[in-house]
Amino acid sequence: MHTALTAMLLLLVAGWFVLDGYGLGTGILLRWLAPPGRPRRRVLTGVGPVLLANEMWLVAAAGLVAGAFPAAERVLAAAWPAVVPGLAAWVLRDAGLWLRGRRDSPRWRRCWESGYALGSLVFAFCWGLLLGGLALGLPPGLGLGDPGTAWFAPVCGLVVVGVLGTHGAAVTAVRVPSAAARAVKLVERLARPAAALTLPVALAGLTLPAVRAQLAPPAALVLLAPLGLLYARRALAHRQPKRATAGTAVAAAAPALAVLGCAAPQLAAAAGDSTVLAVVLLAAAPVVLAHQGLLWWLFRHPVTDRTVAFF
Repeated sequence: MHTALTAMLLLLVAGWFVLDGYGLGTGILLRWLAPPGRPRRRVLTGVGPVLLANEMWLVAAAGLVAGAFPAAERVLAAAWPAVVPGLAAWVLRDAGLWLRGRRDSPRWRRCWESGYALGSLVFAFCWGLLLGGLALGLPPGLGLGDPGTAWFAPVCGLVVVGVLGTHGAAVTAVRVPSAAARAVKLVERLARPAAALTLPVALAGLTLPAVRAQLAPPAALVLLAPLGLLYARRALAHRQPKRATAGTAVAAAAPALAVLGCAAPQLAAAAGDSTVLAVVLLAAAPVVLAHQGLLWWLFRHPVTDRTVAFF
């Protein structure tokens, strides 16, 4: 049962990186995806209908950690440099998206669009910090106070920002035809640098004793990130945007799966006596997945001026 709970936690986190990573990437690149006004609103309309459903994956993962992994409180305390600003950035991102359309004022919209972009950037960076800290074995302060490891978690943050930015642009190229040209150019510009940054970070991490101590076979999954990004760039060169989206989706999920996969044995060992919770969650999982599939199917059509705007 503990193994099933751990597998579900990995599924929820990886699913969040893929689905909400689209929203984060769109926020990070919002300024370059579309000019202010109606074009930018179309881009945000692509995010709006699925925003809360995508966030549900992260909320469910947090609930699972609280209910089934009580020892994870230690993780939250040790990872406060990522958790505290990350939660603040999450609030800012959602506030920016919800509030930008509340007043018919260009200045008001620019203000909250900036909040959405800044919140997305910081939230993605903090997730990279957290993953980097977990790869180091969760030292106090995520190792930021140790001269030997201080660089690792921040560079992991930059990797996650680059990967999710590329993913957001790739999905926008499919969902918002009016922004497709800009989105494709952004993927072409970002995919190689993001892939080039991911691979050296993974290799450089091997030089750190703290990282080597955490290594397990799932760590190899991190190599899917640069491969997915390069595949996406190649797919766009052959005018196959949906295949490009699949490539960036793999890249978005790969870092989390690699780090949490290495930590899976410790997670399973830390799981509490939660058989009832496990049965309920495992029974609810198919319903949640079906709901997600239905929602994305309902909003599968490309965004146009006739699409209902949520923000």
